[in-house]
Amino acid sequence: MKLILAALPTLLLLSASAHAQLFVGQSDSTVMTKTADVSALPAVSYTNNFAFDVQGATRGPGNLVYLCSGFFTTQLHEWDQLSAPVPTVTVGVSGGVYGLGSVGGKLYGFANYASPMGIYEIDPATGAGTLAVDTSTQGYRFFALDGNDGDGALYGYTEYGSPTGLYRIDPVTGTMTHLAGAAPGSYGMCRGMACGDNKVFLVATHPTDTFYAYDVLQGAGGSFVPFTNPYPTSQNGGGAWLGDPPCGGGAVTYCTAKTNSLGCVPAIRSSGTPSATGSFGFVIACDNARNNKNGLLFYSLNGRAALPFQGGTLCVASSVRRTVHVNSGGTPAPANDCSGVFSLDMSAFAHGLLGGSPHASLTVAGTLVQAQWWGRDPGFAAPNNTQLSNAIEWTVCP
Repeated sequence: MKLILAALPTLLLLSASAHAQLFVGQSDSTVMTKTADVSALPAVSYTNNFAFDVQGATRGPGNLVYLCSGFFTTQLHEWDQLSAPVPTVTVGVSGGVYGLGSVGGKLYGFANYASPMGIYEIDPATGAGTLAVDTSTQGYRFFALDGNDGDGALYGYTEYGSPTGLYRIDPVTGTMTHLAGAAPGSYGMCRGMACGDNKVFLVATHPTDTFYAYDVLQGAGGSFVPFTNPYPTSQNGGGAWLGDPPCGGGAVTYCTAKTNSLGCVPAIRSSGTPSATGSFGFVIACDNARNNKNGLLFYSLNGRAALPFQGGTLCVASSVRRTVHVNSGGTPAPANDCSGVFSLDMSAFAHGLLGGSPHASLTVAGTLVQAQWWGRDPGFAAPNNTQLSNAIEWTVCP
């Protein structure tokens, strides 16, 4: 089938909120889950999160993401977007659930082997399941499922029953409205879904097919917009809409530090809240640094990276900017150890109080920033005589 993109739907899909985050994964515990900024669809690039067997995923209230894994017996997990997912309860629905959706403060999952087959409301505290929408009569199997807060509806994608394709589902009345036929790939198999910003993002199952987005504001009969499938061996999976990254306490570390010449691993951390108006109090620091060495922060407004650099990894994307220099301090010379700590109040720097040439966007609420410490490391075992920390990402709060 040839895909023709209508002008209006494409424009709708491109108008997403800044830094809109999409989470995707596959049903394989050895495969990395990924996050993408989809605000510039169809241009999408992915960053790795953690390995996880994703059968379904959805964002609940706040920054809490529910994940489920396991065939026939489903284990529910909770992920706060800061640390690793934590297993909570076993879902008490016969045959387990596939796909998760959250809307109206309620959690749902599709049960393929339950009697009756359908969409079940799940109590995240106990795992108990209650039938919400019976799909057995039509034969619809909504392995891809999620909820859209924009209209309070669930959305599902089925390869079974007639007609196949994308549906809007009222979780209260059980009404199912057909919006679009099969995704236009060679196989049309999509068993993971994320909904957000009035858009449906379909996770393709077959590696030769792309992922697809559908703007629900088109109504029925609209167009799918393809975007990159990051999995060369795609299989069943799931997706979740993360929205804008959490600000303030939601600063997230990522990437890999370079071991310095003394065998220490510099570790980045933050404290305080990055405020668009506050001129102090958001500190980016680095422990385990070489003592009495100069260093600075690399920072970027263009996303994460993982590129070979000076014997380590450059974790921030081009264009890379720099803060003013600081000294790590620590044990006085002539000692050589890892007692040094690089520290910079990023709020003070952003407001021009420390010198340098801070980018104006550092004081704009909603700006997503990535940063990584770089420092001197004179030593035979240190390529380029430099040390590099891991990296950190945050969103500037109002």
